[in-house]
Amino acid sequence: MTYIAISDTTYPKEIAKIIRKELKANFPDTKFSVRISRGTVAVSWGRGPSEATVKEIIMKHEGGFTTYIFVHRSISNELYNQIINDFANLTGKSFDGDGTIRIDDHFSWNDVAHQLASHGDLTEYHGVRSTERNVGAFYSDIYEIY
Repeated sequence: MTYIAISDTTYPKEIAKIIRKELKANFPDTKFSVRISRGTVAVSWGRGPSEATVKEIIMKHEGGFTTYIFVHRSISNELYNQIINDFANLTGKSFDGDGTIRIDDHFSWNDVAHQLASHGDLTEYHGVRSTERNVGAFYSDIYEIY
């Protein structure tokens, strides 16, 4: 991973420039949006690295004059539905096209798709598969995107 050293007194505009450079160096094929508003930096993208991977690179810049850094991955409805359908096929659950319907006491189809997409690298989506873990509080503990 490529990192750029900064001080605690770096302003949000400078932080945003540094974040853009680091993201471009680490993920040259992914298009990121880096915006500044009132001392915060918002980073968003679609297909590409997981939220955890992006946060690992950029969250060290939070603090000082840049109070908060927000990350948000935007996923197309088409890809969301593909993730849900692949998960339904893998688990044998029936998906009727309504992502708001709960599949258990805690999670809806949309919740499951969000969990899996948040933790997975979507640069090249192939499907959903079981992990070697058999238990977990979230579906993303047991299933993953590959």
